[in-house]
Amino acid sequence: MTNKLCLFILLLSMASASWAVTPMAYYNTLVAGADESGYRDGSFIRAYFNTPSGIAFNAEGDKLYVADSSNNRIRVIDLAHQNAVQTLAGTGAGGETDGVLDKATFNSPRNLAVLADGRVAVYDAAGNQVRLIDVKAQTVTTIAKGISLWNLVYRSQDDSLYFSQPDSQSLYKLALKTLAITSVLLKDPQVLWPYALCVNGDKLDVSDRATSKVFEVTLGGKNASLKEVGQGMNILGLAVSGETLYAIQTGKTPLIRVSPSGNSPVHLATPWGFLADDDNSGVEPYMDFRDSQIYGFAVSPTEPEKLYLTRINLYRNGVISVVDDNFSNTQMLSSTTVRHGELSDFNYREKKPRDTYRILMMGDSRTALAIRDTADIGDKAEKGTGSYRIDTIPKQLEMFLNSEATLRDIPTHFEVLTLSRPDKPLSDYVEDEVTPLVKRYDVDLVLGLTGEADVKKGELDSTIASLVLLSKAMQSLKMSSGDAPKLVFVHVPAPGFKNDIDRLIWKDICDKCHLTFIDLTEPFDGLKTSYYPTAEKGNVPAYTAYGCELIANILSGYLENNQIVPFEAVKK
Repeated sequence: MTNKLCLFILLLSMASASWAVTPMAYYNTLVAGADESGYRDGSFIRAYFNTPSGIAFNAEGDKLYVADSSNNRIRVIDLAHQNAVQTLAGTGAGGETDGVLDKATFNSPRNLAVLADGRVAVYDAAGNQVRLIDVKAQTVTTIAKGISLWNLVYRSQDDSLYFSQPDSQSLYKLALKTLAITSVLLKDPQVLWPYALCVNGDKLDVSDRATSKVFEVTLGGKNASLKEVGQGMNILGLAVSGETLYAIQTGKTPLIRVSPSGNSPVHLATPWGFLADDDNSGVEPYMDFRDSQIYGFAVSPTEPEKLYLTRINLYRNGVISVVDDNFSNTQMLSSTTVRHGELSDFNYREKKPRDTYRILMMGDSRTALAIRDTADIGDKAEKGTGSYRIDTIPKQLEMFLNSEATLRDIPTHFEVLTLSRPDKPLSDYVEDEVTPLVKRYDVDLVLGLTGEADVKKGELDSTIASLVLLSKAMQSLKMSSGDAPKLVFVHVPAPGFKNDIDRLIWKDICDKCHLTFIDLTEPFDGLKTSYYPTAEKGNVPAYTAYGCELIANILSGYLENNQIVPFEAVKK
């Protein structure tokens, strides 16, 4: 056997041995699509797209349809099955053939809209046609020809498609029952070039191509009425989540919240203490929208403020998602801004997303601080000692758990919420704050960070009494999982304190209360020198960002290995 043949067999065997991963659950994530352009169905990470354009959700929010323009196909991402990608319709050859799904042809499909009955409307850009895919009947039919449009949306109130024609300065309605086409706006001086569209309740929102002003269109009667609701900079797409109107646009602020009182940028968080904004000169743009290019833009119907977008450029062809959890507030809350009965965290929605395991970490200022050393400059933080929320123990734990779940092909997603009460013993807040938050956010596990203040003279009995009551409260609850939330306490050495005494006292407290006690003293002490600097200068009981990362790393491994959190690999 020649050396070349041996090398070929080795490479072939390496290529066939796949490492299965599950989609990452984080603030900015890949939904589906390998970096290369091409065509291939399969797992979310191996599927190829070629100029993915319009996207649209089904009503249940578990399937995302994609107009794969240059492949002349309609693809579907199964969000309930680890984002697997399949071809719904189209042979790949450009054409206008109706019929069964695997025989029908499309010609540069660009826009999508899902109807109330589950059918999918498709705009074929090269053929200037509107097609309908009947998913149940497995057929494709053409319902309109000779139409050139920019955006296409479906409005259930009148069972009609609406589409914008900026070149003819028009906004049209296509009634699906009669297939009649009527004008809604025609050379209107306020919206002279209708462009981006979205349905907002029973109204439409439309942008003007020239001015990027956004108007609310009230339908009904002979004439539509217009109300200006905001303005962007070269808006390419619109989407609504709850009461928030979002827009994608060209330039250094690609994603904004549109409001009559003024727009606000949607900042994208990273796990490194800086924002992945396009005006951050030290980071490659995460989203880069080009003028006159159709991009898919949709909001999950089941997860508010979770936005789905297509990325199209030389190196990236796929679908991503970003979460708008108000990351502009990157600094930690101070003790003076903590609100009673509220999380000291990002804006997590109360309804727990599908396949999500929620953890509430409570404790003193160490859950809310992650000190950056003055030597830590560059990409991670500006020079100084500011504390970034994303650097804290709860947020780092969230990242480690989700990363490990991804690598182990585990479908469970993790969210770690924070209840930080600086300089307060547990007995001051656990009885009236923890249980309501556990109920409100459907929490599966409560992690308490043991505090020095709780073991001071005179507070030991009240701490035990409070934990007994909290434990009983947790046992009486039944979450959406069907189980009662777990209650676990974690001890980490605190800088400047006599930790051996604290550790023994807390172990005794947990034994008396019949609670799980996790002692991270030895692994932390064994690694802290290698992770130096791990603690703030002096005797302040706080950790550096590196110390928080170390603690979260150790804690993540403990929770996984001791099966405190669900961490079993999926059986194939």
